[in-house]
Amino acid sequence: MLLDIQGRHNIFETYGYNSPAGQFHLEVDYGILRWSHSNGARGNVFEVAGELVPLKVWTHVTGTYNSSTGIAQIYIDGKPVNRTYGPGKLSKDWTCLAHIGGRCNNKALMGFVDEFRIYNYALNSQEVKELFSKCKFIKADEKTIDANTQPSGSIVTQLQASLDYDSPQDGLYMKKSDIPNDKLDKNSLEYHPDHKLKGDKIESKN
Repeated sequence: MLLDIQGRHNIFETYGYNSPAGQFHLEVDYGILRWSHSNGARGNVFEVAGELVPLKVWTHVTGTYNSSTGIAQIYIDGKPVNRTYGPGKLSKDWTCLAHIGGRCNNKALMGFVDEFRIYNYALNSQEVKELFSKCKFIKADEKTIDANTQPSGSIVTQLQASLDYDSPQDGLYMKKSDIPNDKLDKNSLEYHPDHKLKGDKIESKN
């Protein structure tokens, strides 16, 4: 769920020693979904941009790439919105960093990630459609993760997944106070530099 359209909002990115500018990038750039990959040895492999991602609405986004056909494609809510062609294999060097909603280059996701999946092959359009059909989107007034069921500070909106879960993180964004889901905006979040993720648990750096 995207809470702010301004700037770049990282959904997923990776960095390797030979790719200081990053490799995989799945992000929302001023409201537009963008999917790209750069290989340190060959430069840009593909880059494709799609349609506007709606604000404050749970949205299913997908990026795929098939190195055999060279087709990179993006989907929003199970529907293909754009594709491009790119040559070459994908980089396997993720040794520096892998982020889900991370903060590199001030591109933290201002919003929420509910589920995230990575496959070792390119999903076809039917598989993407089937995945989307399995999503059970929750309305804002239903009792899930909101003021009635979770305490203040319980929602982690900047989920950083490192390949080494014990390595230091850059802090976390959490919900400021008991604000229901239908009232969330960028002012509902509070940055905690003294907290980090270790596995799926929140710990204080102090």
